[in-house]
Amino acid sequence: MLSMVRVEILFLFYALFGLAVSASGYNNIESSIDSNSFGKLSSDPCSGNPCLNGGTCRNGLFGYICVCKAPFHGPRCEYDWCHPNPCKNGGHCLARTDGYRCTCKVPFSGKNCERDPCSENPCYNGGTCVQTGFSFKCECRYPYTGDVCQDAEICRNNPCYNGGTCQPHGDTYKCRCPSPYSGVNCEKTPCSENPCLNGGTCKNSLFGYICVCEPPFYGPHCEEAN
Repeated sequence: MLSMVRVEILFLFYALFGLAVSASGYNNIESSIDSNSFGKLSSDPCSGNPCLNGGTCRNGLFGYICVCKAPFHGPRCEYDWCHPNPCKNGGHCLARTDGYRCTCKVPFSGKNCERDPCSENPCYNGGTCVQTGFSFKCECRYPYTGDVCQDAEICRNNPCYNGGTCQPHGDTYKCRCPSPYSGVNCEKTPCSENPCLNGGTCKNSLFGYICVCEPPFYGPHCEEAN
């Protein structure tokens, strides 16, 4: 009866101080202790150094505490920076004293292998990026074409005259005309409708036009006579 009391007391002590006892050990506890060994078995939770990876065991109020060396952590210093694996998309994690490093599978990149070829969307003009193997392709909105949707099909042959710039505009286009040109295709000049009267000759100028008048006419539009 006294032996069973000893066993129950020992189990209570193990439960309070965080020590583990296996089921098979239970049957051998009574035979492994005597009247002088109880204090020796239970006095130091760090006697077996439960801390892994070079951790230092220190006695605590209810058991032991592991002081871990970098980069390890966890109750027994069993984990490092790579647990759980911070590297995405199948990246391999390498623990270091100051953190970790991810070795990424192609085509992924970034600190945690979180970036792929479409992460920053290389497609212009509202195109949609689709990852294809180790690269990407752009699905372009009409009327855009090209590897990254940089060209407008409707402007491919540039319908704008006189140095005009073609820009897609809905299902059609719009020409941006340099001065002094105007019109749908930059085809008009200030002299297109000949504002000069009485046989005057219109000549384009940088900011408009000038009229060269036939004698005896004069004035901005050759509208007056001597």
